[in-house]
Amino acid sequence: MARHGIRRELHESPRAFIERLSAKSSGSHTMLGARLEEQLYDPNQVSSSVEMRWLRQELRKLRFRLAFSPQGKAF
Repeated sequence: MARHGIRRELHESPRAFIERLSAKSSGSHTMLGARLEEQLYDPNQVSSSVEMRWLRQELRKLRFRLAFSPQGKAF
């Protein structure tokens, strides 16, 4: 995201950052933010390869939408 001039604010959680990005793209990524925070902060969370693959795919989709979105350039 930094290559596109999009940076996370110091006070922003990963979920808040993704919600801010999804407001600029054409889609809702609230589930992505929630599941990412679970992976990062829940000590009881067990990561499966399927879950990690889903997270990577969704992050790629978000990056793609922002790269080709006119609103994504306005950060």
